[in-house]
Amino acid sequence: QIAFSLTLLVPAGLFVQTLTRLYSKGAGFDTTNLMMFSLDPASAGHSNERAEQIMREVVQRLPELPDVERAAVANSQILNGGMAGGPLTIDVDGERRVTDRIVFRMRISPGFLETLGMQLVEGRDFDQRDVRPPGTAPGPYDLAIVNETFARRYFGNPSAVGARIGPGNRPDTETDVTIVGVVREISRVNMRDRDVDQIFYNFWDNQSQNAASYLKVPNPEAAAPPIPALVADIDPRRQGAQARGLRWWVRVIEVRLRFFVLLAVVLIVVTQWQRLRRAWDDCWYA
Repeated sequence: QIAFSLTLLVPAGLFVQTLTRLYSKGAGFDTTNLMMFSLDPASAGHSNERAEQIMREVVQRLPELPDVERAAVANSQILNGGMAGGPLTIDVDGERRVTDRIVFRMRISPGFLETLGMQLVEGRDFDQRDVRPPGTAPGPYDLAIVNETFARRYFGNPSAVGARIGPGNRPDTETDVTIVGVVREISRVNMRDRDVDQIFYNFWDNQSQNAASYLKVPNPEAAAPPIPALVADIDPRRQGAQARGLRWWVRVIEVRLRFFVLLAVVLIVVTQWQRLRRAWDDCWYA
């Protein structure tokens, strides 16, 4: 019985150790001076066109604040536990193949990689040349950046830059999206999602009703107070835009981990205590 109990305790201990090691790797980027807040003009009754105008103006004016160094937008909040994705078709010199797993996608604006401090391995970031002019109709995705995990999995030593891909796995999927850059891996959903394939599209290729705004600041406490007034000046319907430091969210995740580890230990002790006690009594009185 002791041996059986140990066979349960050892894997449980290894599981806890694995979780701790995964979280200790961090997010893959420095969250110390990063802030984030939601932009949702559509929820205030704005049309899609006006919502886009508001988001463009917010991201343009944020760096004008004295305590904001850089600003960018994306279609979702990072480390929030959710991510969309699907298969991709890859075309390399006329040879087509489909990814064998989900590739998780995120839409980001120019400056997002620099704002988060994500390391560009090869190629280039999106820039203002890639931004759809205001007032023009949105079109299909044209350019993409992939993470190093995706590039290594499907391209190996040859560079992924310049390859053409397309969302979907149908035989007639058009591969009209060009990879222009490769970045180091980061944690997108939470601090456990490493070794996953990620693709980043240009935020402004499509039309969005909402976004998450990201800021690089020297001091989050000093940078936060002026932000609600700036957003309200651009969109009077939007009051109380609260920017929070990403480091705060990382701490929340760390607290959840500690609770989960503690709960796992308690469950192990509770489920095995009676068994270990009986085994000890049998050995003692034998």
